[in-house]
Amino acid sequence: MYCECSPVWDGKDDLFDVGSLDDLGLLPNLRRISGAQDCGPGVRFKEGILAARGIAFD
Repeated sequence: MYCECSPVWDGKDDLFDVGSLDDLGLLPNLRRISGAQDCGPGVRFKEGILAARGIAFD
């Protein structure tokens, strides 16, 4: 999926690391986050914020 957004991304930078959940409103159809333990470098997802928007994660 990352290759669709940035075809030449080599994974060696933080281009796709989530820094905050402030922009969740831009993803109105997001219902599940799967396969991710955290937002980026060790920052855990805030389950309360995700749950309030009906987003499950595992």
